Amino acid sequence: MSNPLAHYKCVLQFSRNMRTNPTVAEAAFWKMVRRRNIMDLKFNRQFLIRYRIDQDILKYYIADFYNHENKLIIEIDGLIHKHRVEYDLIRSETMKSLGYNVLRFDNDEVLNHSKDVIEKLKIHINELQQK
Repeated sequence: MSNPLAHYKCVLQFSRNMRTNPTVAEAAFWKMVRRRNIMDLKFNRQFLIRYRIDQDILKYYIADFYNHENKLIIEIDGLIHKHRVEYDLIRSETMKSLGYNVLRFDNDEVLNHSKDVIEKLKIHINELQQK
């Protein structure tokens, strides 16, 4: 898409649709972290991460969840992620190079081991806050 504003509006609308229609695992994770339930931290859903490919081209990733205080991106990986491992690795490395911290959970962890997910999240946040 050559029009940057049109591209932004398209990505923004897509993120809004994903917020309205989350996966089961995303909805479960949101229930865990919303309303500052974890360490009194605010999380956003389907947050746009802007990055520049070159001087003229802006692109966006949509992070499943984002905590601004810790520049923490949380990705909830469904079955499709088993087929796009290389893409996810590049995506995570790009976000890390932009100064973000990335933490990934798969659907099974979120849906069947929520206490473990919360504990891992708290440990990760504590480590980030000690840096």
